[in-house]
Amino acid sequence: MRLTKREAQILAMVGKGLTVKEIAYRLDCGQQTIKNHMYRMHRALDCTTTAGALIKCLKAGIITLEDC
Repeated sequence: MRLTKREAQILAMVGKGLTVKEIAYRLDCGQQTIKNHMYRMHRALDCTTTAGALIKCLKAGIITLEDC
């Protein structure tokens, strides 16, 4: 289970309740770029949902509750 630094950052932002549009604005990139990162996250973590990806990363220590 490997995520890039950017993917972990995006996942933490999702954990804060931000939408794809809000994340794209904050990171100064396109919404499709965020969706691409999220697609790769789901594949790397073998998850079909973002909630499942968050749980796996929290359990593995990739992100913490303070990040979210």
